[in-house]
Amino acid sequence: MAHKAFRSTIIQEAEKLEDETNGLAYFYCDYKDLSTQNPFNILGCLIRQLAIQNDEALEKVESFYKKHNPEGKQPTQITNESLVELLQSMSTYFENVMIIIDALDECGTDRSHVVELLSRLVQPNLNSLKTLFTSRREIDIEMHLSEFDKVSIAATSSDLKLYVAAEIELRIRHKRLRLKDHSLKEHIMNRLVEGAEGM
Repeated sequence: MAHKAFRSTIIQEAEKLEDETNGLAYFYCDYKDLSTQNPFNILGCLIRQLAIQNDEALEKVESFYKKHNPEGKQPTQITNESLVELLQSMSTYFENVMIIIDALDECGTDRSHVVELLSRLVQPNLNSLKTLFTSRREIDIEMHLSEFDKVSIAATSSDLKLYVAAEIELRIRHKRLRLKDHSLKEHIMNRLVEGAEGM
């Protein structure tokens, strides 16, 4: 699908720039997997990725952990807000940090909270931290990211037709789709492409 191909291209290009001074962290949200919609998991995954790329960033995580888990005392609760601050402070150990979050629109019922938290990552005093969010157009997401630059990307109808035709053929071959009338294939393909509206 065009969306997945686009996603892979972004990550591949960003990975070319990744080294000790240029950090990269990315996360894929999936509406079928509730764990990928949890802001704590999203932020934790981004933190882990940056920590393994830079020793000073790793030390920052270790001291954060010790602060919240003092020896012989009750652990203190780690909030999503404190994880945002940790990510911001970790980014100062790199010349540049690129954070990519794919499919924000798949974050389910807590989506507005997730987007609002992630939008806080970028601060005027943190020139090193850059973000890229991919999403379908949704009012709440656009509202929280109103200060962000937007780029619209849509597959052409010929791209969609090729993809849909290949998927229909695959389903027929694996007997997951049975068509008594093969002229239906063209009809199904046209309806799906029309309904996709460039997605």
